[in-house]
Formats: sequence, C-alpha cells, structure tokens
Amino acid sequence: MKDLGLKVEILLQGVGVLISWNAILTGLDWFNTKFPDYNTNAVFPFLNFTPYIIFQPLTILYGNKFGFNIRIVLPYVVMAAVLAMIPFFVVLLSELGAFVVMGIGIFISGCVNAISQTSVFGLAGTMPGVYTNLVMVGNGLAGLGINVIRLICLGIFPDSSTGLLESTAVYFIISGTILIVCCFAQLRLMRHPLVKSCIAGTTSVEAEKDNSVIKYEELSSVSEERPITDQTQPRFKDVVGSIWEYLFQVWLCYFITFGMLAHVAIATQVE
Repeated sequence: MKDLGLKVEILLQGVGVLISWNAILTGLDWFNTKFPDYNTNAVFPFLNFTPYIIFQPLTILYGNKFGFNIRIVLPYVVMAAVLAMIPFFVVLLSELGAFVVMGIGIFISGCVNAISQTSVFGLAGTMPGVYTNLVMVGNGLAGLGINVIRLICLGIFPDSSTGLLESTAVYFIISGTILIVCCFAQLRLMRHPLVKSCIAGTTSVEAEKDNSVIKYEELSSVSEERPITDQTQPRFKDVVGSIWEYLFQVWLCYFITFGMLAHVAIATQVE
C-alpha cells in the first residue's frame, strides 16, 4: 500500500484525540467507587467536554499562529500526564482533595484536547480526503480499543479494592502511553513530503517557514480537487458555512454520549 507509514501515522492522530475522553468515560465505574458522595457521572464528563465550546472556536480563529506540532504534541503530553497521575491523586490525597484536583486535571485535559482535536482535523483537511477518513477511523478505534484495554485490565487483576486500584492504574498508564506514541507519530508525519506539500499553500506557521512548494507525485491525482495555491486567511463565517454539517454531526455524537452515559452508568450500578 502506497504511503502506508503516513496512513498509520495519521490514523494514530485520530486515536490520540479521543483517548483521553474515552479513558475518562470508561473509568467512571472506578470514579463512582472512589467518590461515592459526588456525582462523578455528570461532573467529570461535564468538566472534560465544556472547554470544547471555547477552545475549538479559538483554535479555528488563531491556531494558525502556532505550529501543528505545538497544537497537537503538547496537548497529548498534558493529557498523558493527567491520565497517568489520576490513580496517584486518589492514593495520596483525601477524598475531597482528590476529587478537586482530578476535576481540575480533567478540565485542563478537556481544554488541550479541544485544541489538539481541532488541529488534527485541520491538518488532515489540507490533505487528500482519504486522510480525513483515516482520522475518523482512528476515532472509532480509540473508543473500541480503550474499552478492550479496560476489560483486559479488570480481568487480569483480582476482584478486590486493591485489584481495582491496580487495574485502573495500569489502564490509565497504558492510555497515557498511547498518547506518547501518537506524539512521535505526529512529529514523524510532519516531515513527510506529502504533508509539507499540502500545507505549503496554507497560512500555517510551517508554510511561512518553508516558502518552497514541495512537489509530490500523489498530489497529481487530487490537483483538480485541491489545488495548492497561495491563500489568504479565510473568514470564520465562510469556514463554518462550508463545514457546519460535519461540526453538527460531531457535536451530536458528543451530546448523545454526554447525555446518555450518566443514565446508563446509574442504571447499571451495582448496589
């Protein structure tokens, strides 16, 4: 398969932008056990999702002032650190202290995740359509994979409070490790000739640093569909007008997940 490495790298970005979100949602059973006096089913997803309303529009408007690696790799590192530290917060702090610190960490993770997700789709959008499709495939794999990892971790460790803590610690550390792998994939794909060619005609920081348009044979098949020419900064209204259907579908997916998950978790909670 042509450019298999690049396809895998862009697929991993689709995985990376949803790992933190899915890891937190899938860990709600453990959160309920550790914080029985707090409504974690509603609070943690709310803290993780609400920043999207602010940081996604800001990234669309001002993201071009920062390089793609800054907007994608740095959020991955922050999210990985938050996920890996979650079990230690519970062990080292009081119940209230751990709940507050975890809430702050999850909120920060939501802020940077909004930036990375918007940037990944922005990067994929400059490339041939197959790469955006691969990002979406990666989104699906993130949801499926994180549930499989959770089930495996729960099955390996004993069915006790200590076993639950250990399995959850391993689960969050694995999730954070996946994000670090996605960091290296992102750094590598930005050096690919096709990626450099696709962003050469945009207003990104990378395009300003490299004014030479790099030719790449794969671009010939999509030259009529997406010609590489000098572009001015598009208007926010025009961008939203052209992609509002996709934005609505993504919002609807999160809204349904956020609206129904708490009810499902409560309904299936073991007495």
